[in-house]
Amino acid sequence: MRITLAGSCEVQLILFAGGIPEVQAKLIKVLADSAIRGANLNKALEYVEDARAKAQDTRVFAAVDGELAMLAAQLAAVRKLRKK
Repeated sequence: MRITLAGSCEVQLILFAGGIPEVQAKLIKVLADSAIRGANLNKALEYVEDARAKAQDTRVFAAVDGELAMLAAQLAAVRKLRKK
């Protein structure tokens, strides 16, 4: 989602996972399970990849692998949105 910060002309990309949007006339509120700024996505991806490399328990590995898949999908979405 592209957002414009209040009192600014700056546009940021924010990715949401899960949750509910509340749409009003001039405002959209998102009650999200998780959200990350597009600019911070690469850092999060590096962190999850590092955690995956250190995972020793198969349950931890599976959880980290799920996070990695979600971040990779979000990164692809950011790249697609930046091209527009």
